[in-house]
This record gives sequence, structure tokens and C-alpha cells, in this order.
Amino acid sequence: MDTIESLKNHFLIATPELKGSLFENAVIYLFAHDPDGAMGVMINKPHSISWPEICSQLGLQTSGTRTPDVFVGGPVSVNHGYLLYQSETAFDQSMTITTDLHISTSSDQLKAIASGDHPDHMGLYLGYSGWSPAQLDQEILDNAWLTLPGDTNLLFNTPPDQVYQRALETLGIDINFFSHDAGHA
Repeated sequence: MDTIESLKNHFLIATPELKGSLFENAVIYLFAHDPDGAMGVMINKPHSISWPEICSQLGLQTSGTRTPDVFVGGPVSVNHGYLLYQSETAFDQSMTITTDLHISTSSDQLKAIASGDHPDHMGLYLGYSGWSPAQLDQEILDNAWLTLPGDTNLLFNTPPDQVYQRALETLGIDINFFSHDAGHA
């Protein structure tokens, strides 16, 4: 099988091959992709639970004026939160993705946000999307996903219901003309 370069800090855009699955029309931001597998979060599927509900469940008092949007991150570890945020400095216990993008699973960051100490751009994702070694590479080769370099505007400033279409437009693709029989040169 062909090896695909790391897609860390890239988006995966679902193709019609994933119609009828949890990933239909999904856009996933990959924060890890290496020989051990891949991990990311869906950025365009708002969760039914709200930030105030999460704070209530965790016993957090909220005094902050800005709150993170809450999304379904994926089908793995759905009871765990993944805070993706943009900041020049990372919170303790965060994994740095790029110089100004970080991800954390620490409840300390949720407490800080509830108390009003938060980055300008952030999203909270319940669960994540994950792939075993080479699994994502094969799905890409099988035309299940399109890829697009990471973009903080798409990540944080685009309404969730417009993310899928805008990602496709960035690639110059009209999904209505997408063929299920794409080939490889």
C-alpha cells in the first residue's frame, strides 16, 4: 500500500462513499497522523449537550462570558472532552499541533474556561475519530476522504452548517458532480 505523508493539521472531508454513516458530510480536523494511526475531531456536528450542561455535570461554576461550542468529535471515547484551541501559549497538559493550535483533555482547562480564563478561539469535542495504523491511508486511497490543509478560519470562524460546503468550495469541488468511480493516475 502507498504511504501517505502525515496529514496532521489537515481536514478530512467526507465523500459520498460515506453516505449513511456517522461520517456523512463530516469535516474532521486531524491533530495526529503518523505510523501509529490517526486522531481527529469532527468540527461540523454540534452536540445536543450545551456548555452550561457540561459545567453542571462537572460541578463547575461559570463566570466566563465566552463559552466553547460543543461538538460530537467522533465515535471513540464519547464521554471524554477534547478542547481544541488557538493561542500563542499552550495550557499545561496540552498537546501542541502547530505553533498556535493545541488540544487538551485536562479538566483543569475546562475549569479555567468556566471561570473566565479562556483563549479567543476554542471548541469542545465530545469523543474523537480514530484510525489504526495505515487504516486512514487506505480509506483515502479508497476515495472515502478528501484532504485539505488546516485553516483556522474554517476551524473557528465558519458556522458548523456551512463548514462542509466551504471546505469543498476551497478545493473547487461541487459534490453534485463527484463520481463514485474516481481513479488514481
